[in-house]
Amino acid sequence: TGFFGSAVWSCWSFSFSSKPIVVYEMFKALATQLSIALFLSHDIGNRDAQEVSELMSTHWRGMISVPVSVRAPWAWWKSGYSKALTAKDRLTEIISEYLKSNPSNIASGIQESCTDQDTAVRQLLLFTSALIPKALASLLTSTVLALSDPENVRWRQCHTQDGALEDVSLEVQRLWPPFFGGRRICTQACEVGGYKIPKDHSAVYSALHANRDPSLFPEPDSFKPDRWTNENANDRDKVWTFGGGPRHCIGKLLSTSLLKVHVYYRNLGKIR
Repeated sequence: TGFFGSAVWSCWSFSFSSKPIVVYEMFKALATQLSIALFLSHDIGNRDAQEVSELMSTHWRGMISVPVSVRAPWAWWKSGYSKALTAKDRLTEIISEYLKSNPSNIASGIQESCTDQDTAVRQLLLFTSALIPKALASLLTSTVLALSDPENVRWRQCHTQDGALEDVSLEVQRLWPPFFGGRRICTQACEVGGYKIPKDHSAVYSALHANRDPSLFPEPDSFKPDRWTNENANDRDKVWTFGGGPRHCIGKLLSTSLLKVHVYYRNLGKIR
């Protein structure tokens, strides 16, 4: 498919390039292409893809800025939040157009599961925002940095060892989660760590701190992919970077798949 070809080409170019490359920006562009193809349409044109990519970045940057919509028409200036709202409106239009014409399988499934068109568009807006590309780019960049460390040289051939690539991916997720954490709403009153949480209240957790809990992960700050076949062999589900349970974030599968492609071509190019 087109988006897989883009993934292969980007990783191939990186592996054989003799010039310095900003890998985070490269991975973000690659992940953006994948998000568009998966959550919007496989047949999106280059022009539309470029526009969606730029709108996604504008939308994400504005949503995490100060939520004040300010415009200065005489100076052709808008606040980041105001730009984000404009980008959101345009993204909504594009998503609606592709839902009517040629949506991807995932987009079609979301559309069928929603009670109305507006709900489907909002769900796809969430998926095609820059949230997923930034998360994937962060994890892949962290993988490059980890494998570039001379102390971790033995893991550079992880794609040739059964299960080792998945162990490397999980260890990167544990050490360098791209998100602060998440929250859960209590369906009934409960007690966690001595704190009483009433029903319908939210409990917020920090993925970074949970993933480095020394009572669960020995040497919590060390890069040790082999922990997943030794002392933490039964704790793979305790890394909450992408949430937990059957409804964990799809980014978990995407990051592992992209990692496999990257590591393969990275070793093919013998990058040191």
